[in-house]
Amino acid sequence: MKKLLTLLLLAAMLTAPLAGCGDTDDTPAQTTEGKGNGTVNGTDDTIPEYNAADANPASDFEYEAGEDGGITITKYVGTDTDVVIPEKIDGKDVTVIGPGAFNRCAVLETVVMSDKVITIANSAFSKCDRLTAVGLSNALVSIGEVAFGHNENLSSITLPDTLTCIGTFAFTNCKSLKHINIPAHSFDNVPKDGACNGAFRGSGLESVDLAEGIQFIPNATFAETMLKEVVLPDSLQYIDSSAFADCTSLEKITLNEGLTTISYKSFANTRLTEIVIPKSVKICLSSAFEGVTTLQKVYFEGNAPELFMAGEEGAPFTVYYHESATGFTSPEWNGHKTEIW
Repeated sequence: MKKLLTLLLLAAMLTAPLAGCGDTDDTPAQTTEGKGNGTVNGTDDTIPEYNAADANPASDFEYEAGEDGGITITKYVGTDTDVVIPEKIDGKDVTVIGPGAFNRCAVLETVVMSDKVITIANSAFSKCDRLTAVGLSNALVSIGEVAFGHNENLSSITLPDTLTCIGTFAFTNCKSLKHINIPAHSFDNVPKDGACNGAFRGSGLESVDLAEGIQFIPNATFAETMLKEVVLPDSLQYIDSSAFADCTSLEKITLNEGLTTISYKSFANTRLTEIVIPKSVKICLSSAFEGVTTLQKVYFEGNAPELFMAGEEGAPFTVYYHESATGFTSPEWNGHKTEIW
């Protein structure tokens, strides 16, 4: 019988209530030790691989026919800690993990899905206190708002190259998530209206791999994380407001030639000491560096940006520019001391 030992242990816990998914109780589940090669709070948990033979039975789920002709999982009602979502139910592909389907699932520790799943809806796996590792579909297109938000023990997940949308606060407050890969088209369908995205806001990220092809980093995407150093891809054109704000460990960021816009508070309250602005930058708001008291030197590789706005609490940095550059003034420019480099 699948996971017999886990079931027997649960049955033996007669004094504790069995918590299901979709429960609205705000009381967090007790943190337990992890499985496999790591612990719940560690970074060694391996991402599970999909095996159809291990799939949970259809009776472990509530589900309905989706608009795409496939099956949408609406709620997990099983008791397994390790869940393998079936590829098919009633002969139809399982294509969507519906809104709140596993929300507040106190028993869930790992979950893996087949490549038939293309959508993970809003809050689908949020606030699952024991969730440590997720195996996503390699055909996944969209991750909804707060889909994995507030999972403080989630440490292992890989985003597939097919992804075109990471929803607002999708991984917010995932404190054990130390590294993430961002595929080339992850933000293609994220609105560029300046609204807060905050996909990884407040997570434990210490490093990130940004794939070539990314053109836009949405508002507050990496705000309040533990990033230490960031290298932007050559394809990037636009950094939205507060994208890296309040990353109090961020000491170095390498901007790419091709970048055109550095928006409001993009790097506010970081620990940058110097930064090089590429020739391609046309808009650079001084408030991008608001509160960065460590910032001493800003090097401009080309002419002065067409738009440069000094913030009320701009960092007291010195502007360095080439003697042949146009648009700068000496001995000060926009309230900043200038020097030739």
